[in-house]
Amino acid sequence: MFKDFVKAIQKNLQQMSKDSSRLFTVNVDTEELYNLYLDSFPAGTNEIYRERREYDCSCCRHFIRDVGKIRNHSIGTLLVNISEGMDLDLAVRKYEQIVAPVNYKRPKAIFTKKMLEDAKKTITELGYMDSLQRRFATFKLCSRR
Repeated sequence: MFKDFVKAIQKNLQQMSKDSSRLFTVNVDTEELYNLYLDSFPAGTNEIYRERREYDCSCCRHFIRDVGKIRNHSIGTLLVNISEGMDLDLAVRKYEQIVAPVNYKRPKAIFTKKMLEDAKKTITELGYMDSLQRRFATFKLCSRR
């Protein structure tokens, strides 16, 4: 379940930050945030295994450090909900509602059908229509003669 959760968060973060290195930044010490993460597990679910707690590993540390710069307010909300003792399934559902793709869809298309028709007409009138057709380069086209 946790691996699926991590994959879902990573996928959403990659999609949301594809055009930027960060979405939202706050001044939070990453060590403090990581300790909050470790302390947010309900009693008995993050027990010490040999020397460290079960989720006190480099994978978790890097994930929290990278995400923990709080690049997105939804992650912050998720962490706060978990740290305040909210049921994990409920916290994840609330997180999924915040980052649901439907929240980021455009209400209407960027261009209309008429705009597309007008553009095609203008391109044809200017004689550029044949220039828009592209082909893949072949080795023969790229080699010396």
